Amino acid sequence: MKKTNVLFVVPPAVGIEELLKETPTAKWVYPSVPMGVLSIASYAGAHADVDFTILDLSVEISNFINSSHTLSLNEFITQ
Repeated sequence: MKKTNVLFVVPPAVGIEELLKETPTAKWVYPSVPMGVLSIASYAGAHADVDFTILDLSVEISNFINSSHTLSLNEFITQ
């Protein structure tokens, strides 16, 4: 039987409107463990042949903010 691939996208805790502001008041994003997604993946993985990938946008944005980058956050988000 063919393995099914599933991509979970966890949205950031801060709204996109806030992140795209010229001077956002939310200068940091707190990434946390996406327990709901992990629970679903664990349950489905125990009952089906599934490969999961989790894209946590809070982590991606946090990594971007804390790195030395040449793009603005606005350019990063709209790419």
